[in-house]
Amino acid sequence: MAAISVAIALAGIALAYQMYLGRPGMADRLAARFRGLHSLLLNKYWVDEFYIAVFVDFGKRLCGRLWTVDAKAVDGAVNGTGWLTVALSHLSAKFDFRGVDGLVNAIADLIQGGSQAFRRIQTGVLQNYLLAMAMGIFVIVSLFYFF
Repeated sequence: MAAISVAIALAGIALAYQMYLGRPGMADRLAARFRGLHSLLLNKYWVDEFYIAVFVDFGKRLCGRLWTVDAKAVDGAVNGTGWLTVALSHLSAKFDFRGVDGLVNAIADLIQGGSQAFRRIQTGVLQNYLLAMAMGIFVIVSLFYFF
């Protein structure tokens, strides 16, 4: 097999030598005579053109359409979701600051205000507490007795 391959290669070299160096016009005459075959071989069976038309150009068009879908639909959904999340977080923050924190602060203010009032009553002096209890008993007995 190797000998056959070498023989074919040597025959091709001899033929090329004869066509281009031995008789220089022979290649042009054969190209003119077998124009279709010459064009087919010169363009390498148009395999590159077929590959570009079928795979490269089609791939470019397909990728362009997919990019459009990605840019409009996918990125639009992601960006829209992000915008909605930010808008809802602002709304939630306003409700939290004004509603929840406002209620908690109002309760704290109420308790603090009440503690300020009771602070004056709670002196820590036992005689004041006994006086307050005696007055309370007096008011209860008076109400019971007169009503």
